[in-house]
Amino acid sequence: MIYTVTTSPSLDLVMQLGSPLVPGKTHRAVKEELRPGGKGINISIMLHNLGVMSTACGFVAGFSGDELMRLTAAAGVKTGFLRVRRGRTRINVRIKDGSNTANSANSAGSDSNASVSSDALEFGEESPVNTVTQWEHGIQTGVNGLGPVVSADDIQYLIRKIASLTKDDFLVLAGMVPPSLPQDIYSTFFASFKLGAAPKVIVDAPADQFKYVLKYHPFLIKPNLQELSDYLQLELKDANAVLEACHRLQCEGARNILVSLGKHGAIFMDETCNHYRIAAPGGALVDKTGAGDSMIAGFLADYAKNHSLESAAYMAVAAGSATATSEGIASKETVQALRAQMVDHAEWGESLI
Repeated sequence: MIYTVTTSPSLDLVMQLGSPLVPGKTHRAVKEELRPGGKGINISIMLHNLGVMSTACGFVAGFSGDELMRLTAAAGVKTGFLRVRRGRTRINVRIKDGSNTANSANSAGSDSNASVSSDALEFGEESPVNTVTQWEHGIQTGVNGLGPVVSADDIQYLIRKIASLTKDDFLVLAGMVPPSLPQDIYSTFFASFKLGAAPKVIVDAPADQFKYVLKYHPFLIKPNLQELSDYLQLELKDANAVLEACHRLQCEGARNILVSLGKHGAIFMDETCNHYRIAAPGGALVDKTGAGDSMIAGFLADYAKNHSLESAAYMAVAAGSATATSEGIASKETVQALRAQMVDHAEWGESLI
């Protein structure tokens, strides 16, 4: 069984304007939508779309927590959220205006500009709190809300739940850890596993979490280029430099590493140091929210079926690209269509641009 953990999920209000956003002016939306938010929830939704069951876990509170659980269940995902008493599940607001300044670009899970961390611009992240990025028809501005107050007893309950997992399970730790929780909570999850019975753990979290988790030998980590550069304090100018950075992460404990390169695809290195440069299929960028999360889901869905790390890495790029070129999390049909376009074992090539 696959379990995803989002320590600070959100209810996302997406509003589309018909004209540019002007500070200090009242605007009327031409379209709006409420979506369940958070990296682990996005992963679970994509897994469901790909026909794979999972359970989404995390902390929820208040009326917004009720709606989050309803929307998540409506998306076909089994929920295992823990309700806490104080506060409410955060509400994130994303405003898409109609300024027509965006560029079309394909993406496999991060921004087309490698110097910017796209995962930080996805809902479910706190840094930066206010974000401005581009979408298909203009500028997108986001404001992330505050989360509930989580008690020590609440944390212990989740730890006990995670500690019951077995070696036949997969656990995905996704997203940043909010300030209201111990910043080393991911390492506490690892330490709770029974000796010889630990699940395979996938970590998709900001680089500041690497220092807590790498020593526990996670099955997979998925940094983007900026996160990898920030953690190792290296300027990663070409593909060979990324490979060297992956070697360093493996020396610190990572088993398999998937580095997302945005519209340039990904670089994957497995635990035996086999490595692959995976080009992303073409397509116009629509909305990169959830694209990095879809990469994790694509990897897990394929690996659970085929038990091939190489095949899983290719499916990860297909799934990430599918969501980046879709409105919302992509369908199975869109993922499969893009996977069919991809060329396996493409030439290595050093350039990242």
